[in-house]
Amino acid sequence: MMKLLSVAALGFVAAADVPVFSSNDDYDEINLNIRLLASHNVSSTANVTANHIVTGSLTSTYAGATDATTTCTTVEATTASTLMTETSAATSSITACGAPKRRRMTTTVSIEQAYSLGFTSASAASTAATLVASDAFATSFAAALNSALAAAGTGLTAAVTFAAPTVTEVDATQATVPPATTAPTAPSPSPSSDASMIKATTAIVAAVVASLF
Repeated sequence: MMKLLSVAALGFVAAADVPVFSSNDDYDEINLNIRLLASHNVSSTANVTANHIVTGSLTSTYAGATDATTTCTTVEATTASTLMTETSAATSSITACGAPKRRRMTTTVSIEQAYSLGFTSASAASTAATLVASDAFATSFAAALNSALAAAGTGLTAAVTFAAPTVTEVDATQATVPPATTAPTAPSPSPSSDASMIKATTAIVAAVVASLF
């Protein structure tokens, strides 16, 4: 009789106290894992306020190019990064690109690129503008650019000329890189499931022990 009561008690405990897992539990667990993984992949981008801007344009003539549109796309990133390196700019971008208004029928392709360089101080921007306007800069920049293009495997070689740059100052909020975003902290697992499992386990052990007497 005691064994029958123990078995019945065991069945009652198993049905009443053991937590029932559903697809929602799997969904919650997957979401938790995603949040935990995201917390280890936080962007490390720092704030960069570069509100002293040097703008201008450069005309590049490329041997081995096919058309202006393709050339603009191919050399955009390399030109921007080379400008940043050669002028010690905090930010750099190519804002426009296209064929010059006056085009000649030649075996080369010429493009005109507008650029924008950001600096964190007025003195740095002024120094960079003076550098770009110097006669020697176009030659040194072309050498650096061609080296970068060769490393990128573009097969292009450029001859470069620069127009006189302009220095402007904008509101700091217009030239600030957004701060690094932090992934949301993963919530602590709810203790309710653990408590229910412990309670169920304790009851099962008690029922088994009782059945031995």
